[in-house]
Amino acid sequence: MKILTMRRSYLYFLMSFFAASGPVVAQDLIVLRSDEEIISEVTAIQKWHILYRPYLEGDADEIRLPKAEISYILYQDGMRQFFSPEDLPPVMGEFAGNVLSDSLYDADLYNLGLEHAAEFYQKRGPFWGTMGATVFYPFVGLLTGVVTGVIIGAIPPNIDLNEVPDPALFQANSSYQEGYRAQAHRNKIKEVARGFGIGAGIQGLFLIILLVAL
Repeated sequence: MKILTMRRSYLYFLMSFFAASGPVVAQDLIVLRSDEEIISEVTAIQKWHILYRPYLEGDADEIRLPKAEISYILYQDGMRQFFSPEDLPPVMGEFAGNVLSDSLYDADLYNLGLEHAAEFYQKRGPFWGTMGATVFYPFVGLLTGVVTGVIIGAIPPNIDLNEVPDPALFQANSSYQEGYRAQAHRNKIKEVARGFGIGAGIQGLFLIILLVAL
């Protein structure tokens, strides 16, 4: 009986201990680059900021903290997530540590997507497809070329991540992706127009030769 009572007392002690320590375990520790520590409940990880509530203030409003100010977060399960300016895309390096609006980041990254696509998205399929449809149909080549070019140009470009200069940024940031896709579509339409122009020239030359031969 004494042994059973001791076991129950020990069990109650353990339950009381974990119940008392529960709130302590269920917390996240934000360590800033300034070495300041914030005991908190991290609620969201956004593109450039995190959202958290101060510990033991569950009804408090969420606080928005720039990632550039954070060294790492020690989560309640023991996992660590590190942050540093080096983790930001290269175009944002000069802004590391500053508190800036997401819209500014978005504009810069959108423009970066435009620049990268202008340089790296070089597909020749739309050119050859439109030119072929224009050249290989005598007498009606201009019509088939226009129809083919409109169809090809209306289809959004297929982006191959292996050809994107920064695949991780393309997948992670919607603004960069939007800029890249917009410029890639422009490049595609330019190739369609070039293919139709050359095809129409060849078709015209063919008709001239045919008329002269007659």
